Amino acid sequence: MGMSAPQKRPQSVSAQICQRHIAQDGERMSSLYKALGNKDQLKMVVAGLVGMSMLGFVYTWSIFLQPIEQELGWTRSDVVFTFNLIMMFFPVGIMLAGVLNKILSLRATYLLAAVCFPAGFFVLSFIDSLMGMYLLCGVVGGIFFGVVYNIVLYVSNLYFPNNTGVISGLMQASLGVSTLFWGKFAECILSVASWRVGIRYMALMIMVMIVLSSVQMRKPKVPSVEAGATTSSSEVADVHWRQMLREKDFWLFWITRATIVAGGVGIFGNAVPIAMENGAVVSQAVFALGLMSVSNALGRLLFGIVWDALGAKRTIISNCIVFAGSFAALMLAGHSFAVLLAAFVFCGLSYGGITVLGVSFNKGYYGVKYFQENYGWTTTATIVAGFIGPSLLAYYKTNYGTYASAYYAFLVGALVAMACILFLKDKKHGCNQP
Repeated sequence: MGMSAPQKRPQSVSAQICQRHIAQDGERMSSLYKALGNKDQLKMVVAGLVGMSMLGFVYTWSIFLQPIEQELGWTRSDVVFTFNLIMMFFPVGIMLAGVLNKILSLRATYLLAAVCFPAGFFVLSFIDSLMGMYLLCGVVGGIFFGVVYNIVLYVSNLYFPNNTGVISGLMQASLGVSTLFWGKFAECILSVASWRVGIRYMALMIMVMIVLSSVQMRKPKVPSVEAGATTSSSEVADVHWRQMLREKDFWLFWITRATIVAGGVGIFGNAVPIAMENGAVVSQAVFALGLMSVSNALGRLLFGIVWDALGAKRTIISNCIVFAGSFAALMLAGHSFAVLLAAFVFCGLSYGGITVLGVSFNKGYYGVKYFQENYGWTTTATIVAGFIGPSLLAYYKTNYGTYASAYYAFLVGALVAMACILFLKDKKHGCNQP
């Protein structure tokens, strides 16, 4: 008597879900490769990268601190507060972009931002007014920084509906990497000209490049131009922002984001003088800022990948650990340039990571229907962080002559952030085989 073939064991529900996620991931990636053969999409990618890379200029503000202070006699806190204002009004610009798009076309809104964002820095090169710098560079520059940022992400996701994570990470990474270019460019200009001339020419360059990138800042001609694109129903219920603001998980993430962004913008806003306080010369300080910028870009890509693999809670806790490591390294840096570079790398990774995780958090916890509004509310953490981070560092430098005491405050903040995430309800996109 022949033996019957063993029956195949039915798959568990979790295994079926796992296979479905793997299939969807493969489909999304293959559709992205196919989509890159579409000329309109390639043009949009190039235009988006150009627009985002112009925004990286903001993170080189610390290079101009000393020249402005020396010429105009302002204190470190006075000049750094401009960067605070940019970070504080950046979320306002993200919200404003949605309002303007109901009145103007996407391209018209983008062109308005292309002029207004660099205009404040251009005018600054002709005036000696502290309040003028705050209003033109901090408020106006910060608002239209947010408008450009919002439109690039919005349009890029329209062109790549099945690859939102990849395309958003790519666009945001270009912003981070561009700071390396802007830092070296600013260093070269300042070696042969005044800070006024440097900012003037950089502002004009930004305006021209963003205007050129506006050619492709429009909605696709069809609902989805992505080759082989498929639309899958969301497994997350769509939650309106009014309900989201009553959710415990939102505020746990908001506190964590505010803490990490405060440290990130604080270091970015004071990067060059921090490096020089630790014994670096100007060229080394600019290199450290550039390395932090590259790490910022890598963090945006890296933590997006980690989110898919580990889920929300473990990814955000990992980010908090990296953030804590950056300030622990700063405490130990002394006059060790290698340790200083490690601190800047860790800070760049955590800051870039928490920025892109805001997108994943909103989509993963509250759905896609109200994403634009919900994401705007999430970025309000930057308003608080943009004030606290650079101001705290500038306060200790002005009153105690060193940045070192502020590092302890940020280290405590990292521990508070980790404690918050321990209470976060986990959402995992990935597979746990039984």
